[in-house]
Amino acid sequence: MIISDFFDLIYPNCCTGCNKILGRGEDSLCAECLLQLPLTGFEKEWLNPVSNELFGRVPLKEASAIFYFTQGGILQKMLHTLKYSGGSHIGAFLGKKAGKILAACGRYDKVDCIVPVPVNTRKEKLRGYNQAKVIAEGLLAHFNRPILENILIKPESGDSQTRKNRYERYENMLDGFSLSENIALLENKHILLVDDVVTTGATVERCAKELLKIANVSVSVVAIATPM
Repeated sequence: MIISDFFDLIYPNCCTGCNKILGRGEDSLCAECLLQLPLTGFEKEWLNPVSNELFGRVPLKEASAIFYFTQGGILQKMLHTLKYSGGSHIGAFLGKKAGKILAACGRYDKVDCIVPVPVNTRKEKLRGYNQAKVIAEGLLAHFNRPILENILIKPESGDSQTRKNRYERYENMLDGFSLSENIALLENKHILLVDDVVTTGATVERCAKELLKIANVSVSVVAIATPM
């Protein structure tokens, strides 16, 4: 405890939202900034903006996002830190919050396993982790299901989606994923596909379509955030 207190004094943990030093029991966000994260409530409803975006394109059991994000808002800052500034602890924090919500809502109780949306090997090495996997690991605090990696493969040639318009994102994803040879693990399973952000839905659509090639599977989707 003394050593921990010493390092906290020299290298204090600060809130990702406002940079205020975090108090005991606070993780990644101070209590004030945590209250500013806008919940969608989508997980309680079969029909919601995320599911409406996806259901006509790919057959899913459930689809939702946990939080809204806005340009320049706290959550966008957190997601940027997660993806580009080595903030894996933020993914774990957000995943834990999401897991608690999913466990409480009941609509995801029949999920058998979790598959994180993959990134290509180059990006994963550059970041040091796959942000969707870190989020999935955070889910386990309240929503304990096995995480199955290396089921979906993202090739090296995929370009960044960040600056593409809606149609360009969709076109970029058409051949963006493939199944590995480990698919027998998923036969007859209800899979929860996990990603950080869903906007146009192009990424999770393509991943879900690949997973649905496996014998007798069903797929649900959850993302941490969606634009307001």
